[in-house]
Amino acid sequence: MDNENKNLQEEETTMTPEEKVQADISSKIADAAAEIRDEIAEANSDAPAEVENTDEGFSFEETDEALEGTEVKEETYISLKQGTFVVSLIAAALIGALITFFCFRIPAWVANMPEGKTVVKVGDTKLTDLDLQYYIYSEISKYASNNNLSQDDLAGFDWDKVENGEKISDKIKQDAVNTAIDEALIIQKGAENGVTLSDDEKKTIDSQIASINANYGEEGFALRARTMGIPSIKQYTKMYYNAMTSQTVQDDMLENPDKYYPEDKSVLSDYMQEGKASVKHILIKVDNDADEATTEEKRAQAQSVLDRLNAGEDFDALMAELNEDTGEPAEGYTFSKGDMDIAFEEASFALKFDEISDIVESSYGFHIIKRIPGTYELSGYMRAQAEKDIKISKSKLAKISVSDIMNDVLAAMDEVSAEQPATASK
Repeated sequence: MDNENKNLQEEETTMTPEEKVQADISSKIADAAAEIRDEIAEANSDAPAEVENTDEGFSFEETDEALEGTEVKEETYISLKQGTFVVSLIAAALIGALITFFCFRIPAWVANMPEGKTVVKVGDTKLTDLDLQYYIYSEISKYASNNNLSQDDLAGFDWDKVENGEKISDKIKQDAVNTAIDEALIIQKGAENGVTLSDDEKKTIDSQIASINANYGEEGFALRARTMGIPSIKQYTKMYYNAMTSQTVQDDMLENPDKYYPEDKSVLSDYMQEGKASVKHILIKVDNDADEATTEEKRAQAQSVLDRLNAGEDFDALMAELNEDTGEPAEGYTFSKGDMDIAFEEASFALKFDEISDIVESSYGFHIIKRIPGTYELSGYMRAQAEKDIKISKSKLAKISVSDIMNDVLAAMDEVSAEQPATASK
């Protein structure tokens, strides 16, 4: 898509708007033709050489194990090849007809054609390779943070290096897909419950996007979007809307959990995820310059709180009364590995639902932690319920390059940095 846009931009001075759109459409159709050829080639390479014909037909998704021992028939193999050839002819004829159609008529919906190729389907929601770039860059950022990688380290980094028996790039892409699917499911669940963005919220988003565009211009806006792994203003707008809608639904989840959580929350224990948790805690704060006597006094206070909990007092009531973490929301914290103090994280991840920790010492003081069902577990539960509606194209996902995405982000960052002196001198 980037190369197509670049080529079209170079021709803008000699092409009329109508010719430009025609060229764009012809290019997209050519891409579609190439994709059809790739998928037919892929199907042929995956298909067994000989398969018994049945009344139920043939599925390319059957496993090799399911076909073992199948009687071979030469006629069937020929029929399969002929069928593929017919599909190729039909595809070619269709593409030719589309090109002819667009040469004489440019429909109004052209400007709103979706960008990218669909890699994931979550019910009626489609996630393209361009959508996934944002989520992939987010996972790259997490990996870099967890491994103390600088921007210089990321330039030329080997993303295909194997760690724990898996390519780093494969894990990043899978984590990105999982995050994108979870967000889509949350948005869909919100829609089922009548929760979405209000007209005022949509106007605010549109106003903010218009303001960015006014400040930087379209090229400057698109450049800054690329520093976040987002390849265009159109994608930025889509991601912005999705993020705000998801946050709106998650806020409603906290306020009205019964609309989202299963009646028996204990089933969520089956969906606990490694390195992710939701907890509430009571903090007895210790200042960094506290002397030993003060520290021991604070430890005794924490022990007193733990004793009261072990005697049966309500955690939420004691949290409201004694917690010295003034920033903790009533619903607690939801986080993943690397987000919190390491001692706090390790203690949290080790707990089961509704289990209360012993006293945990961190750089902030003394904590007593209670693990609770949260959005990570709910996302896993919703995903299991929607499993039959989730489709992932492994072949298209494999074609996405983590290295290319990161290199484009770094190139965009360099361009933005290069602009700074010029901007400062104005």
